[in-house]
Amino acid sequence: MADKQEKKVILDTDIGSDIDDAVALAYLLKHPQCHLMGITTVSGQPVERAKLASALCIAAGKPDIPIYPGTESPILAAQKQPEAIQAPALANWMEYRCHIVILLRFTGKGMRKRGSNRGPALAGLATVS
Repeated sequence: MADKQEKKVILDTDIGSDIDDAVALAYLLKHPQCHLMGITTVSGQPVERAKLASALCIAAGKPDIPIYPGTESPILAAQKQPEAIQAPALANWMEYRCHIVILLRFTGKGMRKRGSNRGPALAGLATVS
C-alpha cells in the first residue's frame, strides 16, 4: 500500500530556461501528498527565476510558499543558463510576489549578501523529515 503521509519538499530549480522545471513545480503544487515548504532558484538571473516560480505558485492558489533566489553562477562548472529566457513573459503577469527573500548566505568565513558569485548553493529536490 502506498504511503499516504504528506511529504515535506524543498524544490531547487533553474526554472525559466525550458519547460521541465515549470512542469515539476506544477506537479508538486497540485500533488495531494506534497507539502512544498519552499523554492530556491539558481543559475543566471535567479531573481527573475524566483518571479516565475512565484507566478506559478499564485496561479495554483498557493501564494504563501517562500521563494529564495540563490546563486547566479555554478560552483564547479561553466554557466550554461545565463538567462531566464521565459522571464519576459512576466510583463504580462503582474501578480508575482514582490517579497521574494534576499538571503544572507554562509560561506564558512561569515555571512554575505546574496548576489555574490561565491559560496554554496543548494541543488536538486529534497524531502525533509
